[in-house]
Amino acid sequence: MANPAQLLHAQLAAWDNNGAAKLSRLSDGEDSQAQLAHELRIATMHLEAIREYLTSYDAAGGQASAMWWDALDRWTLGLFLYPHGWEHAQNESLAPSDLRLLQSLADLMQNQIPVLEDGIQPAMREFLGRIRTTASSATTDPHLARYLNNITNHVEWCLNNFDQVGEFELEKAWTHLAATIALLEQSDQHTPSTWTTIRQDWLNPFTVGSLAGMTGNLLAMQSMLMIGR
Repeated sequence: MANPAQLLHAQLAAWDNNGAAKLSRLSDGEDSQAQLAHELRIATMHLEAIREYLTSYDAAGGQASAMWWDALDRWTLGLFLYPHGWEHAQNESLAPSDLRLLQSLADLMQNQIPVLEDGIQPAMREFLGRIRTTASSATTDPHLARYLNNITNHVEWCLNNFDQVGEFELEKAWTHLAATIALLEQSDQHTPSTWTTIRQDWLNPFTVGSLAGMTGNLLAMQSMLMIGR
C-alpha cells in the first residue's frame, strides 16, 4: 500500500540519497535519461494526485491547511530543481523541513485512500481481457470504443507500473473504466445489452476509505460528463 505523497517522498529521497540531487538525475547515457524522464512523469503524476486529494479534502467539508497548499508549490519547484536548475550543483531537491512535511502528508493520506486487495492484480488483468474480448465483438459507438481502448490501456499501464504509481492512480483509472462500461451499456441497442453481464460481474478490487469513496463517485460523474460531450 502506497499513496502519492509516500511515493513522491521515496523518489525525492532516492534522488537525494547520495547528497547530489543533480548528479543522481543526470547520469550519462540514453538509458539513464529515458529512466529519468519516466521517473519525472510519474513524480509529476503524484503531484497532481496530491492536488486532487487536497481539493477533495476541502470539498468533503474538511479544510486543507494553507501549509499543505504552500508546500505543494515548493514540492513542485523542488522536483525540477528550481531555482538552481540542471546547470548547478545541488545537494537536495527540497529543504529537509519540506521533505518532512511531505512525509507528514503521506501519513495523513494513508488511511484515506483506496487500498488494493492482496493478490487481486491477476483477476484485474483477467477482467480487462474479458472487457477487450467483449469490445471486439460488440457493436459500439466509435467514440466510446476509442475511449474504452484508451482507458483499458491506462489501467494496464497502472498495473504494470504499480510499484511506482500506487493505488490512487489505479483507482482513478478503474473508476473511469466502470463509468465507461455503464455508458456503453446505456448506448447499446441490443436488449439485454452486450455489456450488462460485465457490469453485473464488476470486480471491485479496492477496500475504500470514506474520502476515497467520495472521490471515486465524483470521478465517475466527471467521466460520464466528459464522454457524453
